[in-house]
Amino acid sequence: GGVRSNFVSTLDGGGTGADGLTGSINNAADKRIFDLNRELADVVVVGAATLDAENYGPGAGSKPLIGLSNRCLIPRGWRTAEPAPGQAILVTVADADPNRLAQAREVLGADNVWTIGSGTVDVAQVLVHLQRLGHRAILTEGGPRVHAELLHRGLLDELALTWVPHLVGGLGPRIAHGNDFTVT
Repeated sequence: GGVRSNFVSTLDGGGTGADGLTGSINNAADKRIFDLNRELADVVVVGAATLDAENYGPGAGSKPLIGLSNRCLIPRGWRTAEPAPGQAILVTVADADPNRLAQAREVLGADNVWTIGSGTVDVAQVLVHLQRLGHRAILTEGGPRVHAELLHRGLLDELALTWVPHLVGGLGPRIAHGNDFTVT
């Protein structure tokens, strides 16, 4: 159980390739770790920007995807997927744009849109809610801002990090992007 984060990183600390996606830096070994972490998890939590950028869609028989979106944006991979109830849950804020909130409820179903927090999604309360629903093994696959928030708030139990033999340089994100903090 607990909260585990899964990331791939280049040797110079890049969380994505030059194209802004993890797909351009991962390899077969990283994919095996990714698949194993998914297998061990009850549920997968991912920021909406990462869901959208990586085009994550809920798949048949896959683990439920919990998307976190302060702006109540439905990831593009969810718009046409027609996920089974509970397979794609969008978590947004109570003060989200009412039109976006109504659209999300229409597309995903009212039970698959949760409001937790005001202004920003309260990740601690999301984890509490998931645990109350019986999800003990919670996996997050980012993005970097979600990962940084979990680290900053001391909510992460494990980090599964795969290093790939690439150097990307540039100003792309690292695996933890956001507030300044130090975790030892």
